[in-house]
Amino acid sequence: MNTIENEIAAVKVAAQKKLRRLRERERKDQLALDLRVVSLLKGKSPAAYEAFCIEARAGLQAEAALRSARARRSPLTLAEGLRPVAPVDRRADAATSAHSVVGAR
Repeated sequence: MNTIENEIAAVKVAAQKKLRRLRERERKDQLALDLRVVSLLKGKSPAAYEAFCIEARAGLQAEAALRSARARRSPLTLAEGLRPVAPVDRRADAATSAHSVVGAR
């Protein structure tokens, strides 16, 4: 049985590598297409290109400001490897735990 498990593991690893290569190729193809479209847009309609650039920059700045505001609100930063935790109300836990035990008085 061990040989079959090893073979299955090897096939999985090979499939993961192939998927990674295919995804990377698709990403590169999409990037090339996007660059071509931008080049065509820039050449055929410079005013529209400039308007889209302004709109895109504004959107990126708004997203950055939103992320910054979220980071300032968070007591723990993700850079520290910690996630923000909601405060726990221990009073509610203490009140219910004494009554939830069968036979507790």
